[in-house]
Amino acid sequence: MTRICSTCGHPIPDAAAAARLVGKQKHFYEIVADAGTVGISSQDIMRKLYADDPAGGPESPNILSVMARIVNLHLERHGVAIKGRSGPGALYRLVALDGAEQ
Repeated sequence: MTRICSTCGHPIPDAAAAARLVGKQKHFYEIVADAGTVGISSQDIMRKLYADDPAGGPESPNILSVMARIVNLHLERHGVAIKGRSGPGALYRLVALDGAEQ
């Protein structure tokens, strides 16, 4: 069950939420979760996610929406999901789904 921080309103998923994620998917989840309620831009995610890639990673940030969809398949059963706004200046953040505890 996901709890909601009473101070900032950020969802606090249980430890099992990311247990099935591996590699870039897990790193993507951690980057977004660490961003808090403000969220993080797609450019910042791409920079952090592919910092160790000598080629810099994919040119298009569209990969993030695909990755969010795949990661959400695992996260939604734990009461959280990664949501993003599309377009220039897109922000991604971790949100609680209905039924989260205050």
